[in-house]
Amino acid sequence: MSVEEKAGQVLMPVYSGTDPEAQAATIERLHLAGSIIMGDNIPLDARGQADVAAMTAVNARLAQATRADGRPWPGLIGVDQEGGIVARLGAPLTEWPTALSYGAAGDVPLTKNAGRALAAEIASLGFTVDFAPDADVTIGPADPTIGARSMSGNPDQAGALAAAFSQGMQEAGVLPAVKHFPGHGSVTVDSHLDLPVQPATIADLEARDWKPFRAAIAAGAPMVMTGHIAVPALEPGVPASLSGPAYAALRGMGFNGVAVTDALNMAAVQKQYPGGSAAPTA
Repeated sequence: MSVEEKAGQVLMPVYSGTDPEAQAATIERLHLAGSIIMGDNIPLDARGQADVAAMTAVNARLAQATRADGRPWPGLIGVDQEGGIVARLGAPLTEWPTALSYGAAGDVPLTKNAGRALAAEIASLGFTVDFAPDADVTIGPADPTIGARSMSGNPDQAGALAAAFSQGMQEAGVLPAVKHFPGHGSVTVDSHLDLPVQPATIADLEARDWKPFRAAIAAGAPMVMTGHIAVPALEPGVPASLSGPAYAALRGMGFNGVAVTDALNMAAVQKQYPGGSAAPTA
């Protein structure tokens, strides 16, 4: 692979609107790994609901651009479809419950089946990646970002359920991206607005926030999303998504899959690294 091809293969950018042609051309020109589909990329029908046929056609066009680029592997077409409050694809697709519902049910096989069913539904539209599940351990009301997106406030239960959900998704042919390492559920600042600082020691992180990630990795999670969270015990002042020591900690868990950052246009990154200056570090 050329340097340009290698550079493109670590990029999975957003684009604007519901017409995929400009993004398809960019995929071919820059050899992009793929695209993430956000809310404004989803075609709507006359009722204001997701147009399933049109969405499938958009994804087919993006996949075609990847093939035209000549690579022997499929492109990544991702979406945030966690269920509950984070679900880019609404009706007429299934309205899946929030992740905390699985923790309340306390049923690992049910959670795996839900992951499989959710993934099968989006796979039928051409999606290959889902940025889910959240393996974050919520601390409850003091957690402004994750909350009910977390499987559980209990690290062991969160790990068992995140691992099961991920396995179900893979069985349906979708790559799950377990998130947001090193854990967003125990910080009190929303990374969409500013950079959270996680004051915990490594021992504390191992006992709480990192347990679900270890469980998901042990269960074969192929992707892990890193969050924009500064951990002074790893590297003071630097978001984990841009931190070498944070990635070393992740790899130290035996993770050999794909690590992907959270969106680089979030305020936690943009305030410190304006424009595209974070991209080379990421």
